[in-house]
Amino acid sequence: MIVSLQFIYATILLRGDVVAFEKGDYKKIVTEYKNSVLYYDAVINYAQSLVEKGDYRKALRFLESNEDEFPSYLIPSFLNLKKEVYKKIKYKDSYKKILKKILINYPLLLDEKELNLLKHMEFYKGRYYFLKGNWKKCVLYFQRTKNRKRHYYLGYCFFKMGDYKKAIQYFKKVLPSDGRWYYEKSKILKGLSYKYTGEVEKSIKEFFRVSREYKSLRENALKEARLVMLENNFYPVEFMSALKWYEKFLIDYDMNINLEGMLKDERTVSQNNIFVLKLLVEQTGKEKLYEKMKSVEPLGLFTVRGKGICYEENSISSYTDGEELLIFAHLNMEDAFKYYIQKINDFELLFSLSEKLNKVGKWFYSLYTARKAYTILRMENHTVCFPLQLLRLLFPLPYKNFIFKRAREKNVNPYLIYAIMRRESMFNERAISPKGAIGLMQIMPYTFKSVEKYKDFAIDSLKNPLVNIDAGIEIISSLIDSLGEVYLAVAAYNAGIHRIKEWKEKGVVRNEFQFLMDCPFEETRKYTFRVLSDYEVYKKLCYE
Repeated sequence: MIVSLQFIYATILLRGDVVAFEKGDYKKIVTEYKNSVLYYDAVINYAQSLVEKGDYRKALRFLESNEDEFPSYLIPSFLNLKKEVYKKIKYKDSYKKILKKILINYPLLLDEKELNLLKHMEFYKGRYYFLKGNWKKCVLYFQRTKNRKRHYYLGYCFFKMGDYKKAIQYFKKVLPSDGRWYYEKSKILKGLSYKYTGEVEKSIKEFFRVSREYKSLRENALKEARLVMLENNFYPVEFMSALKWYEKFLIDYDMNINLEGMLKDERTVSQNNIFVLKLLVEQTGKEKLYEKMKSVEPLGLFTVRGKGICYEENSISSYTDGEELLIFAHLNMEDAFKYYIQKINDFELLFSLSEKLNKVGKWFYSLYTARKAYTILRMENHTVCFPLQLLRLLFPLPYKNFIFKRAREKNVNPYLIYAIMRRESMFNERAISPKGAIGLMQIMPYTFKSVEKYKDFAIDSLKNPLVNIDAGIEIISSLIDSLGEVYLAVAAYNAGIHRIKEWKEKGVVRNEFQFLMDCPFEETRKYTFRVLSDYEVYKKLCYE
């Protein structure tokens, strides 16, 4: 029997453990609701309340009695709380032991005073400051360690400080035995260091040396090589001769190479680089390449523009179990929700949960669940044609009336706003990035203040979804007006308008495809491609 969503949510609101959790009565949950999905979160919160009351030993006994059962998402909280207890009751050896464990596994949970209590462990202390972006202290500690990976980290720290000659010295010391990924990554950083010291030929040589064993690193290196060639008008034939045909393609894609003969090699058709496939399709028009493109990225920019979206309108059966996960969404317990969703591999159950969450406006949780369902379809069945119901869960339309009205007033396609919002926050109204970007549109406080109509508003106003969306619309509208192209406005939303103007002056920006290949920032390159992909999907779904 199918249980109505209204009944399910009424049940959640009436459940004793949920009511107790909302009231902060964690003791009631740990004593009366030991089978509740909220039990371990309540354990942490109850132990925290004991610490605040000064009942440290009881808190410690309670934590240790549950130690082997904690789900992984709660381990950092567990270790941090245990650390505080040992500190309060002055268990010196246990306190230092847990500090070491945290430094190795969760370094950013420590502060500098705690770090200074530990002797030795220079490598991990160096990594702590590495993660903090404190490059000078990072160097200080890595220079004291004998760990072989120190050469990579020291090179990286000097690279970030702009001392490229010292960076090169350390990158030269990185060996394959230090870890293959570190070895290959150091070649890219060494190549960039040579680029910044004006040694163009050495720079390109390093990029070409990156192993094909690491596909993403190799392609990134070739893109960096191409940028150096473009900026210096330097195309060394001897380096190019060592490249595979498709790698030459990445370097010379705008040189009008005739690719017809290359199709005789069946490896051409098996290439998974969507940009290579796009260019092959344009030159040859071979139908099997269209199908290959669709199999690689069915909802990607080039596929959707060229072939549209394949969807089916058949209905999907609804599940009645799994409703307990709705509790986490109701309480906005994001970590717990993600932890349990990742354990589910039943497509129909995931779809049903996503649909229920969508109907009650829990857009982030619905989308997160739908993405897991989509992944299962892709991995298990190699699907390129999807249920329309699933696509609409993947690409929802929250705040539709408001967004359509405000976007059209600013001459912006509302679906572009949805595409940006989807990639920025996954429709999480409570999202705050490590850099301080806030809300649905992930707006930085200083950017918010630069919007004329909001210059006198408090920064906390960004936590209001409608203010956040409206400010985002104002910003993207201004970027489109200034730059003239949607793809550049999207890139500027990520990297900043001054960076885009700088790239235009350097000749990095000539057309959309070329920019998506050559954008100097990998993050911005991927972000722009993904937002434009989502934008095309939204337009093709034809909601209206």
